[in-house]
Amino acid sequence: MALGKQLAYNVIVNVVMKVASTALALVGIGLVTRYLGTAGFGAYATVLAFFALLVAFADFGLYHITARDIGRQPVEEEQETIERIFTLRIIISFFVFAIAATVVPFLPYTHDVRFAIILIGVAFLFSSSYGLLNSVFQKHLRMDLVVITEFFGKVLQVAWIAGVMYFDAGFIWLVAGVVAAMGFNFLIITFLVRRYVKLRLVWDPTYWRTFLAQSLPMGIAAIITFFYFKVDMILLSFLQNDIAVGIYGAAYKIMENLIFFPAMVMGLMLPILSRTLTQNRVQFTHFANKTLKVFSAIILPIVTGILFRAEDIMRIVGGPDFNYEASATVLRILAGALLFIFLGQFFTTLLLVGNLQKYLMSALAVCAFFNVTGNWLLIPHFSYIAAAGMSFATEGLVVALSMFLVARHIRYMPRIPQLLHIIGASGIMALTLFFTMSLNIFTVIALSIAVYAVALWFTRAISMEEIRAIFFSKKDIA
Repeated sequence: MALGKQLAYNVIVNVVMKVASTALALVGIGLVTRYLGTAGFGAYATVLAFFALLVAFADFGLYHITARDIGRQPVEEEQETIERIFTLRIIISFFVFAIAATVVPFLPYTHDVRFAIILIGVAFLFSSSYGLLNSVFQKHLRMDLVVITEFFGKVLQVAWIAGVMYFDAGFIWLVAGVVAAMGFNFLIITFLVRRYVKLRLVWDPTYWRTFLAQSLPMGIAAIITFFYFKVDMILLSFLQNDIAVGIYGAAYKIMENLIFFPAMVMGLMLPILSRTLTQNRVQFTHFANKTLKVFSAIILPIVTGILFRAEDIMRIVGGPDFNYEASATVLRILAGALLFIFLGQFFTTLLLVGNLQKYLMSALAVCAFFNVTGNWLLIPHFSYIAAAGMSFATEGLVVALSMFLVARHIRYMPRIPQLLHIIGASGIMALTLFFTMSLNIFTVIALSIAVYAVALWFTRAISMEEIRAIFFSKKDIA
């Protein structure tokens, strides 16, 4: 299959599966909030925040540097790289898990929450192990296998949640559902990856030292990223209570489930951008601009929809007994952060492509310090509103700093043709939302999407040809 067709196929399957997985995740959140209530969901969100903390501390930049390196390597070198880094990944993951298991008993939580954090550590072991292997599928343009597997893993998790509710099994069994889903993903991915590489454990400290010299800045960046992206949930659990965490966590989960698209697209584009940056600057600029344009066409209507219908969204997710009005206020603030996350994913990926990890780490360190300090000072006074406001401000700072670094070191300045047309189409959608406030939200969503699509076509803001041009040129890339 030609490169362009492979990329287009991967994008279509990724989008469809990710949308379906996001829908299932929202169903799962809705079931959990209804079963546990605001405070119980706060405890559940706290446990998931520690899952993210473990992932960040075990990252070490292994995935990103592996994806970059094997994208440039022949098959023989790819095998050697994967078997050595997969071994390193397992060692690091178990080391981080052991430290967590030692520290958790001293945390200021209930016995159930502390036990659940240990349990979520098992899910982390599965997730971190199979996550590294995604770089192989990324290189061979078979990320469709990953997203299909993760979709069925999400099906398993939602079914598990429904079973827990039916048998009233309790909080711990809900967390066990995450372990089951991650274990399923691990088994399937390790089986499928064998068509490309053999999974063997190879002890090679010399190779690891050389590799870690390159990857460690990205690993530190992952920890720093956690401290500006996820630490607010943990600080809320320390400085407030489970109710505040539940109100913030429910809205945050909505945003978290919407950020798959920029990460997915930039993951698919990373090998191509890496190649064209050094070989063909014209193509690099072309792909980068088209990607940013599609990002704009996707995020602006999402933000518009959230601003108009936040209460309806949170009522559906949380249920009538959940404090959905407070969560809606948080969601509106986080909608602005979501806009910055799209842009931030774009510019930080370009820094990785340009081998500028050290500059990225410095920028993210500034953002992390800003976020932690702001949350620590403001959460005691303004609770979840402070956490949401700091997320918005921090993501904006990420965009500003990363865009500056890209302009200075890569000499790339983004240009988005027809941006005003896209904004205009979003404005037409906003009018539709305003005049249909009394209608059922599902009817409004369908109508708004149709109106926005027609507006994009009518204003010629974006075309299918331009979307396809993100992923391949007529000549393909050598």
